[in-house]
Amino acid sequence: MIDFEPWDRLLRLYVDRQGRVNYIAWKTEQPQAIAFCNSGVCQNVLNRKTASL
Repeated sequence: MIDFEPWDRLLRLYVDRQGRVNYIAWKTEQPQAIAFCNSGVCQNVLNRKTASL
């Protein structure tokens, strides 16, 4: 099972209700976002979406 909590936390912090991203503030969390993607989760999700097309 994939734990999306770290990514969800970033989205709750930096994306408003209209879907706008506060990129300036997001950059302060860039190491956490990169670490999350480097854990293989992002590639796994992309592979699943591609396979279902």
